[in-house]
Amino acid sequence: MKKLIVFAAMLAGFCSYAQTPLTKNDLEELKNRLEGNFDTEEQSKNDISYQNRALRMKEIDLKGRQPDGYWLYVEEAPASSTEIPIRQFVTRLYKLDKETLAADIYTMSEPLRFAGAWHSPNLLKKLTLDSLNENKGCTILIHKDADGNFFGKTNGKECMQEVNGAAYFTSELAIYQNMLIVWDKGWSREDKQIAGAEKAGYRFRKWTTPRRAKD
Repeated sequence: MKKLIVFAAMLAGFCSYAQTPLTKNDLEELKNRLEGNFDTEEQSKNDISYQNRALRMKEIDLKGRQPDGYWLYVEEAPASSTEIPIRQFVTRLYKLDKETLAADIYTMSEPLRFAGAWHSPNLLKKLTLDSLNENKGCTILIHKDADGNFFGKTNGKECMQEVNGAAYFTSELAIYQNMLIVWDKGWSREDKQIAGAEKAGYRFRKWTTPRRAKD
């Protein structure tokens, strides 16, 4: 019961929280919380409708002139077959104003050639800033609450991505010290959800080292 209460409190953060002014260290703190190795093993054991997924995020140094902020390579895959990612992208983290951090999303051509780059950085040597394509309208706006946690979401219907029948996507994030909740949803032109988790977001637990899925 205690776990359910804690989880409910986490989800409530998506909907309502008091924004607080940012400090000079908050951007770096956000980067540090996101960088690392995560999985959803605990959630998948408690609810079989959620797959056990592995999420890896690694800070990178792109070739070319880079805007201010931090750049992370992101790779998500089933925990049972991490060599075959289901999603790969690059995100830029930066300060937008006194109360807002932002995460721009970029895709790359032929992303599978970079699979495993989170532990083999040499794979990213040919990745340049000019080779990335920004997903316009998909920026996640992030704010901090009074407890020092971060919450973010995309803006309305601006993330126009026509994929698998969806007309646009929305993303919501809750970023804690050792937990990341991600809720991505795809919507039809009639505003009906047709992709993504329906009950709640995926709960990614952070680990010091990557874990192998148990057979």
